Amino acid sequence: MKVLFLFFNMYWTQYVIIYICYSTSSGLFAAWYFFANEDFSNMPPNPCLSSFSRAMTTSFGSIALGSLIVCAITTLEMLCRMFARLPGLRFFFNLLANILCCFNRILFTFNVYSFSMVAIYGESYCTSARKTFTLMTNNPTKLTVAHNFMYITTLAISLSISFIVVFIVVMILSALKINEIWLNSQIILLVLIIWKPFDVIFSGVITTVMCLISEPLVLQNNKPNIFYDLNQIDFN
Repeated sequence: MKVLFLFFNMYWTQYVIIYICYSTSSGLFAAWYFFANEDFSNMPPNPCLSSFSRAMTTSFGSIALGSLIVCAITTLEMLCRMFARLPGLRFFFNLLANILCCFNRILFTFNVYSFSMVAIYGESYCTSARKTFTLMTNNPTKLTVAHNFMYITTLAISLSISFIVVFIVVMILSALKINEIWLNSQIILLVLIIWKPFDVIFSGVITTVMCLISEPLVLQNNKPNIFYDLNQIDFN
C-alpha cells in the first residue's frame, strides 16, 4: 500500500509540474494574442512571470484537479500491468491496461487544451473543460489539423536537433574516452533537455489556435496582417 501511495504521489507531482509548464506557456501566448500589436507593443509587463504566478496561485487548484484525474488513471494502468503477470489473468489485465492507456493519452491531450483555456480566461478546471469540449465538437477539423501539424513539426524539429547535438557530443566524449555507462546517461538526459522546450511551444501554438477560433475579432483588430495570412489557410 505504501508503494502504491508513493507511485501515486510521484505521478501526481509529475503531471502537476508538466501542466504548470503548459499553463505558463499558454498564458504567455494568450497575452500576446489579446494585448500585443504586430510590433509587440502594448504587451503587459513581465508576461511570462505573470503567467507563471497565475499558474502557481489562482489556477493551481485547477491544475492539481486535472492532474489528479490523469494520475488516478495512470496508477490504475500500472496496477493492471502488475496484475497481468499473474497466471490465468494475463489477457484480461493486459486488455484493461491497454484501454486505460488509450484513455489516459486522450485525457492527457484534452487537459493540455483545458489548461490552455484556464490560462486564457482564468476560470476553473470544470468550466474550462466544458468550454474546451464545446470548442472541440464545434471545430473538429481546425483543431485536428492544427494539432497534427504542430505535433509532427515539433517532433521532426526536436528529433533533428537532438540527433545533431547528440552526434557531436558522442564524438567529443568518445574522443575523450569517457565511461560508456556515463556516456549513455548523458545522451538520454541531453535528448530530454532538447525535447521539452518544443513541448511548451506546442502548447503555446495550440493556445493561439484556440484563441483564434473563439475570439477571431481580437486578432483582426490588433494584428490585421497576421489575421489575413491565417485566413488564407484552408483547413478543409
